[in-house]
Amino acid sequence: MANTFFVNQRDLEFLLFEQLKLQDLSATERYGDFERDDYQMMLDEVIRFCGEAIAPLNTDSDRIGATFADGQVTTSPGFKEAWQASAENGWVAPVQSPEFGGMGLPVVMGALVQEVFMAACTSFQLNMGLCAGAGHLVEAFGTDEQKAMYVEKLYTGEWAGTMVLTEPGAGSDLAQTRTVAKEVEGEDWFKIEGTKLFITAGEHDLTPNIIHAVLAKLPGDKVGTRALGLFIVPKFRVEDDGSLGEFNDVICAGIEHKMGIHGSPTCVMQFGENDDCRGWLLGTVPYQGMKQMFQMMNEARIMTGMQGVGLAAVAYENAVRFAKDRLQGSDITKPTDKTAVPIIKHPDVRRMLMLQKAHVEGMRALAYSTALLDDNAKTSADPEQATAMHERLALMTPIVKAFCTDKGFEMCSEAIQTFGGYGYCGEYPVEQYARDVRIASIYEGTNFIQAADLLARKMPRNGGAAFQAVMADVTAFVEKGLEVDEVKVTANLVGKARDALLGAVGALMGNFGSGDFAFPMSIATRFLHMMGELVCGWQLGEQALIAKAALDAGATGDEKLFYEGKLYTARFFAQNVLPGVRMKSAIIRAGDTSCMEMPEEAF
Repeated sequence: MANTFFVNQRDLEFLLFEQLKLQDLSATERYGDFERDDYQMMLDEVIRFCGEAIAPLNTDSDRIGATFADGQVTTSPGFKEAWQASAENGWVAPVQSPEFGGMGLPVVMGALVQEVFMAACTSFQLNMGLCAGAGHLVEAFGTDEQKAMYVEKLYTGEWAGTMVLTEPGAGSDLAQTRTVAKEVEGEDWFKIEGTKLFITAGEHDLTPNIIHAVLAKLPGDKVGTRALGLFIVPKFRVEDDGSLGEFNDVICAGIEHKMGIHGSPTCVMQFGENDDCRGWLLGTVPYQGMKQMFQMMNEARIMTGMQGVGLAAVAYENAVRFAKDRLQGSDITKPTDKTAVPIIKHPDVRRMLMLQKAHVEGMRALAYSTALLDDNAKTSADPEQATAMHERLALMTPIVKAFCTDKGFEMCSEAIQTFGGYGYCGEYPVEQYARDVRIASIYEGTNFIQAADLLARKMPRNGGAAFQAVMADVTAFVEKGLEVDEVKVTANLVGKARDALLGAVGALMGNFGSGDFAFPMSIATRFLHMMGELVCGWQLGEQALIAKAALDAGATGDEKLFYEGKLYTARFFAQNVLPGVRMKSAIIRAGDTSCMEMPEEAF
């Protein structure tokens, strides 16, 4: 297959340096060693590396994929070499602490690395993506001995890491966890017994050891999630000198046969099948499993959002190139000329492309600006400001995860439609992108879980301070945008969408106040989409203001076209997507409960 890995580097540069002003972090102690040129070099290098070493794996990762036999997983051709190259170049843990082998880059740059790797070969990135999260768990909560034993090997890719939560019959309901940790008298380890499933990269041949972060019930009288601890469970036990010891009775019973991401083995894992699996409590305090795991889960949710962004982006880049090359039909604006024209001349194709472009650039800005909240929290000298940034990060994380994955799949579907019949065929890449991105709405907490978390927990927290701060920033943009002729339409519609969302919030608070939780949960996903659309519209509006200033400063040539594209894209999103926020608000305020009232037998 011809090269299909395309990245809009100019848009990434615009977002990093013109909108988010990543270079300003150089003034902070944490990131003082990095200048704009360093970030530019990293951007250039990750695109080059992925184009040369990762993207060529994508087709075989889908058509050959990971295979399972006799308890062993064999990864797709080329994955071992790509893993080694990625580790040598530091891409396993770009934002983690240099003390343990990470690059120490800003979290925003970590989001960029994830997007580009996901676009190049999602299956490969999923195998590698949890190593840093597992290492960060140990760095944050582990004992000094655990940190010394595991963190650097995870950050450098010498060993791999996993997140092990889900069980048969207990998917998202972790209170039903049946895997147990049994105390062994006189030992500092527990016996782990249980079966887990849907474990990403639970078994493979990429590294000599795999470190599993396993959620299990501790002994005692606690119930539900309060009974859970988090355990370090290596595939092979680790000796005091860091060498590998005995096999730890961690067995892969099989891998799932999936719609997509065929190169990422999704494993059924059996712990203690032979009564010989040892797990070490993470840290020293018991019953902290859920609190600890949420750190890794939230990091994984941002990564999953980047899966939606990355695959929607590469699907769009392929679609727009195809539309400029594919000749079919005549130009509707020239009814007497029957010459075949590129399909980008056709109005509906242009509509599809604009819908993709607007969503990709809006979601990218949503995700990267959320990542910047983490950097701002880490670098702020004001504890109150740092706390406020953390609260906003908590508010935005479920939106990044759910909105970017739902819309990522929709935009991949639009790309297939742009290709027409060819888009449905395996000779072209977009059908694989659609299959590879579909899972992202499901794992790391289904998108309803994200919506429920947003509406019932994150928005009301601390009196709604984080939500109100976001709305204040939206309002500040509206006031600025209304003063600029080329942005006025966009700003006006962002303001109307804001008002509609606030109207829905008022209605929903009434439901919660009266003790009605069923209706808010029935429309939670719709509400999250409203939030995602409003934030994307606001972010695209901010981009339009920057573009207008650049045009006023005399941008010419390709730069002039780029900035004009920003103005059109923001206006298109405002006029074609944001009215949907008002429609969703009207649906919510109507309060229809028919889905709850209808008898189950009538379904």
